[in-house]
Formats: sequence, structure tokens, C-alpha cells
Amino acid sequence: MKKIFLSLLIMGLFATGFTQPCHWVFLTDKAGTTFDPYTYFDAKAIERYRLNHADLWDSSNYPLNGEYVKAVCALATEEVGQSRWLNAVAVTATDEQVAEIARLPFVRSVRRIEAEARLACYEKDTVRQADSVNYKAGMTFQLLRMQGELFREKGIDGRGIRIAVFDAGFPRVNTHVAFQHLRDSNRIVGTWNFPKKKADVYGWDDHGLNVLSCITGVIDTMRLGLATGAEFLLARTEVKSEPFKEEVWWMQAMEWADKNGADIISSSLGYGKSRYKVKDMDGSSLVARAANMAARKGMLVCTAAGNEAYDDEWKIIVTPADADSVLTVGGIEGYVNYYEHAYFSSYGPTADGRMKPNVCNISTVCAADNEHDSAWEREVHGTSFSTPLTAGFCACAWQLNRSLTAMQLKAEVEKSADLYPYYDYALGYGVPQASWFTDPEKRRKETTFVLGDSAENILFKPLSYDSSNFLFLHVRDSGGLVEKYKEYSYGTYKKFDSIYPLLIPKSSIGDRILCVCYNGYVSEIRLNDSDRVKYRDGYNADEDLIVRNRHSHFDWDFSEVVEEVVVEEDEVVEAEIGDDDVSDYYFYGSDLSRTLADNKIDWWAGRYSNETQMSFGTMVGMGNEVSCRAWSPNLSYSVNYMLRLFKPWYRIGAGYGISHTNFNKPAQFGMETSNTKYYRTNLDELYLQLYQRIRFVDRGRNGLFWDFGVYGSFGWTRDKMRTKSHPDAKAYKEVLICPDRLEDYRWNYGVMTRIGYRGVGISASYRLNGLMGDELRHPDTVLPRLMLGVSYFLH
Repeated sequence: MKKIFLSLLIMGLFATGFTQPCHWVFLTDKAGTTFDPYTYFDAKAIERYRLNHADLWDSSNYPLNGEYVKAVCALATEEVGQSRWLNAVAVTATDEQVAEIARLPFVRSVRRIEAEARLACYEKDTVRQADSVNYKAGMTFQLLRMQGELFREKGIDGRGIRIAVFDAGFPRVNTHVAFQHLRDSNRIVGTWNFPKKKADVYGWDDHGLNVLSCITGVIDTMRLGLATGAEFLLARTEVKSEPFKEEVWWMQAMEWADKNGADIISSSLGYGKSRYKVKDMDGSSLVARAANMAARKGMLVCTAAGNEAYDDEWKIIVTPADADSVLTVGGIEGYVNYYEHAYFSSYGPTADGRMKPNVCNISTVCAADNEHDSAWEREVHGTSFSTPLTAGFCACAWQLNRSLTAMQLKAEVEKSADLYPYYDYALGYGVPQASWFTDPEKRRKETTFVLGDSAENILFKPLSYDSSNFLFLHVRDSGGLVEKYKEYSYGTYKKFDSIYPLLIPKSSIGDRILCVCYNGYVSEIRLNDSDRVKYRDGYNADEDLIVRNRHSHFDWDFSEVVEEVVVEEDEVVEAEIGDDDVSDYYFYGSDLSRTLADNKIDWWAGRYSNETQMSFGTMVGMGNEVSCRAWSPNLSYSVNYMLRLFKPWYRIGAGYGISHTNFNKPAQFGMETSNTKYYRTNLDELYLQLYQRIRFVDRGRNGLFWDFGVYGSFGWTRDKMRTKSHPDAKAYKEVLICPDRLEDYRWNYGVMTRIGYRGVGISASYRLNGLMGDELRHPDTVLPRLMLGVSYFLH
């Protein structure tokens, strides 16, 4: 039986074999290589390069030097992939092999890959049959939120646009009814499975099915996405069991999309704390650099902001969402006429202070369901789904004006958002609106409020009231960095018919800029030495007032309205921007109220975690140990605490708990009489365990992990026998073997291990000290030391 225990240890050690490091090997040059873009690129890619004024002959498009690659791979364990853009080859290699590779004269540097991509899907919820009552104009609420019906009225469906989708799999996209229109017209023009190195992508994780349906899905006559006329490239880049190779596959997918003529890339994943620190979210990661390079080559990259807002160790966007040239999409709840930041959607800004996310979209959506063929839909949550909704919108917008470059389209999509030019780090510029593209004559917003001031306050008063209208405020410095922002739902005191204003103390603004957005109209004020500045067309009046971030330019012509508003003292509400203390009579403060300080991570909250463990097992006898009956159960309950010391893959832990074990021995072991059923020793323990946890596949708290450590306990035993009270009686009763010594107190110690995945696992412990089987009758025997069982972990 010792082999069983040793097998568990070997399984843990064997699992570490899958984590052999993966490295990028960067080469010094591409000497001797040749390249013909007209044979390498798809015709659609060549046309995209031309429209975006990109260089087909750019050195990043040239292949790697084959002799360099051959020499590197000869020293490595395995070649994972190559990147033309990085001039690098990815390999798995030991530390010794890496040292040899680094000494090659044409190797510039070697960089270990520790990042793991996370799909930005927060959770999946209910599955229901599609109901046309919940739709308007054949569109889901998520499309109506973007005014998608205006695109449909003009026959705009993304036709002529090619969209590449990167995900973990696309099961049944080749058979599902939601994509019948794509198959009928052969508009899935390319597929590639990078982990498997083959064209088949129609399997594995159904996240890709959900995402694709949010771009182009149609169930019966109901649209789940806007780009039902677009063409598609489908790339599988994610595999849970090989997290460190995903970065390589994602980079290769970018180059594959470029080669095959993609106009738009939709990527609902990101890299965060598995490798990086918050300060690294400044656009400098390899994937961020690749995303920016894709934009330079004429592709619009739509990427998810991430679902880290609830994570006290992170909170902000992940990479490549921090890349300057990508369209980063945050998440809001699924309401057509209501603004509520999705509590999981990551916040901006970037680590170097640039504005992110760029826009937001509904993140609780209806998507195609993998388990049903007909009119069924699944409700899913996450910025994974805000992103494809926006990608479909961009395809329609680009169809209307194909002369736009990718960066020009990005700017126009930002301007189309319903909060623009107001922005904050939860919502960006808001949700893109189709009317910006379908009806340019109506882009100018009507005045919806007036601002006034007194000696100490700025006064806001709306000209009309609607319960669905929201007031957004932010205060920023002259460099465009938003220091605090807040959302209000505007209401009235029911006793009166008039609408009362909001009073904003000038002390909460200081020398910074106050930006106010209400029902689509935006005004700004900055105080000067006289405590007041008024200007018309504020976005052209003073250049240093309008810098949102160092890479954007704004030219929307808004007329500023600043006038005196006369109110009685009891008709105003005083509100410090960033505070929640607002009267319910006039303004209803929402959950969105943040300052830059709220992005500060909590060191302990991120590194400290706890779990409850419940285990059930049986004792196994070995050697001279007592051979117990098959039913010799062990039940234990413990509370465990863990501290992450390094990256998420390593933690130390401690736990305390209680355990009860029944050693059920054969009847012959006790009083050898005909009326003996069995002989039992009960062991109860209070124990403390110290252990290390190594996580092999990090999926939050659902990853694959291995624990190993030691334990010590204080226990007490009691010997019992179950016997008939009379030889002729049928009923059994338990009696103490040693009534004069009811309990025997003992100190015990041993080693333990467990392997778990998604909240369940197998466990084993081995007691190093011996417990005698029966001190009175069998002093030469000991009770079994090995316990094998199953565990359930509750976080």
C-alpha cells in the first residue's frame, strides 16, 4: 500500500513536468531572408495595407532566418512557434538549455514566458428559449443599446469587412443554426487551431461560440450581433492545460490575421497578475506591442478591458487592453435606457495615466447556446461579450465609410459614444451609437442643462427631467488625468413640480476642470484666480484644457452655456464630487463613485485567501499493521489559510481542524466469541497542518493545484466492541473493551498531500508515529497509518 501513497507524490511531481518553462528567443537580425508580399498576403490584406497607407515591405513582415531558428531549436526541448513581428522563436527549454541558447551569437535576448491569458467571461447564467416579445425590429436589447436598428434600416450589416476572432474554441459553429447564414454564403473564409496546428476549430471551449454569436449570430429572424454580412477568420489560441504557450499562439494569430486580410480583430482575453504587476500595464508588454503593430498595419483591434474590478489585488485593465492603439471595451449591465457599470469590469487608467477603457458596452448578453440547435439563447456575463458587440458595430460603421483608416475609425467610434466628450475610467466615452454614422446631420446635441455659479458653488440645473437620464461628473487636471468621477440618477422632490439644481462646492474642484454630462450634452468649467471661467466652444478655446490623453484630438463643437441660476437655499443639494452623501430627495447616487485612490491595490487582500475543506476517506493497513475492514471511515473538517508569496503558482498555507476515524477491525481481533460482530478503535483528533501549494493551471480558485506538507495533532482513542447482549439475541450493542480506561490521549504527527481541481480533489495522509492495535491483547500490532480519501474545497 505504500505504493499508493508514493504514487500520489509522483503524480504531483509528474504534473510539474507540464510546466517546463517556455521562452521567447529574440534574434538580432533577419539577414539573408527574402520576402514577396504579393505571394505572402491575401489580396484583401494588400488592399487594407493600401487604404491605411501601411508599408507592405516593412521588415516585420519578413520571415525569420531559417538557420538561426534551426540552431536555436537544436538546443531546446520543443519549438512552440515563431513570430515575424518580434523576430523571435518560442521554445520550451530547461535553464541549462536557455544558457546555451543565450550564448549563440545571433541571439539578442531570451525572455521567459510566465503569462497566462484569461478569457474575459465572468460567468454563464440561464438558458432560455428565444422569445420575440423581448425584441424590437428583430434585434436583441444589446443591439438596441447601440441603436442597431438604424444600421438595419439602411441595410448595413458589415458586408465587405473581414473579422478575425481569437478564442478557446468554436464548438458547433459549423452546424449551429445561429451561423447558418455564414455557412450558406461561405463567409467563414479561414480557420486555424494554433495549439493543434490544424484547421479544425469546431470544438473545445464554447466561449468562442458565445462570442461569435455576439458579432454575427442570427436565431430565426432575431439578431444577436450586428455584423451578419461580414466575413470571418476563426483562430483557436487558448488551452487551459498549457497556459504559458497561449501568448505565443495569440501572437501567431495576430500575424495570421494580418496575412489573411482581417480588417478587425476581436479578442476577449487578457494577461494580468499571472505574470505582470499593475505598474506594467503601460502598453509595454509584448502583446500590447503586437496589438499596436496590428493597428499600424491597418487592423482595428477590439479587446476586452477584463473582469478584474472585483479583484483587490488588481482592479484595473489587463494587457493588451493597455495598448494605446486598440479599442478597449468596458462593461455595463444589460439595460437599454439605464447606465450601470458592471461590477466586474476593470477600471482605467493605464499605469502611465492614459485613458482606458475607450468605450463600454453591455456585458450581460444573450448569446447562442451550445446545447441547443434551434431558437435557444444563453445569458452570459463579462467584458468578453462587450467586445464582440462593439466589433460588430465597428464593422457596420466601417462599411459606411471604407475610406477611413483603422485609427480614424477608432476615433469616430469614440466620438459616436453617447457620453462623448465626457469620459471616465469605468465607462470610457460610453456606448457607441449608430446615429453618429447613419445621420451625421444630427450629431450636435441639444442643450439639456445650464450651469451657474455663486461665490462658493457651481450650480447644475437640468432643463428637462426623465427618470432614465443620468448625470455624470468628473474632475480632471490640465493634463487630462481624471482624479475623481461620479454618476447620479437625477430625481425631484415629489412635493414640488419644479426640478431642483445640484450645488457643487468650488472647494471640491480647486484649480482643476469640472466636466458635466447630462442626457448627451457636455459642458466644462475651470476656475481661475477669480474663481470663475466661462468660455464658448470649450474644446477650441484653450488648448491646454482639452487634452484627454496624449494621443487623442477632439474637435466636437459644443456651445458652452454658463449663466446665473437663481435658487432658494432650501432648493439645492450640496455634493462633494466623489462622495456618496447626497440627499435622496433630489439626486440618487449610484454605485459608481471613484477616485484614483480607489485603484490602489490591497496587498493583503490579494495575497491572502482562505478555504474550508471537508474530507472523507478510509484507512488502509500495510505490513504488520492491523488489516481493517473496508469500511473504516475517516471524516475531517478544516479551515485553511494561505498566503501567496510569489506568482499565483506558489502559496504557503496553514489550517486547523477536527478529525474522527473508526478503525474497524475483524471480529477475531477482539474477544473471539460467536456473538462478536466487530472490534473498533475510535480516534478523535484536533490537528494543525502546514503546507505548500503549487498551482499548475491557474483559473482563479478553480485551478489545478498540489498541496504537500506536515501535520501534528492531539488525539484520544477508545477501544470498543460491538457484541450481542446474549448469544440468542439478535440486537447488537457497543461496549467498551477497557471500561476502567475510557480514553487514551496521544500526540500524533505525519505528512499529508492532496491534488485538487475545480473545488474537488484526492487526499492522502501518513501518520509517522504508531498507534498500537490493542495494548491488552495484541501489543505487537499497530493501527493503519495511511488514509486515502476525497476532499471538497469551499471558498
